[in-house]
Amino acid sequence: MPRTILPYRTTNTLSAMLNLRKAQLIKEREGYRVLIREVEEELALFCGISREGIVAIKRGTNQPSLAVAMRICEYFNCEVENIFSLNKN
Repeated sequence: MPRTILPYRTTNTLSAMLNLRKAQLIKEREGYRVLIREVEEELALFCGISREGIVAIKRGTNQPSLAVAMRICEYFNCEVENIFSLNKN
């Protein structure tokens, strides 16, 4: 199925939020190493999607559904507008 070109795009700060969570986990683990992959997997499990889906959203190559965007924000305990913004093409 060909991809549909949407009249809008979203930008996100998901990468920054994942790095903040990584820093929190390092602190919780008293300095032990945490890979960003672990944080992405934890978020993916919480959202019910694959880690690859999270990476695609983070890179901007995939647009999240409303449900996934809301789950991501629930995970980070923030508003949707804090992570996602809508841009017209």
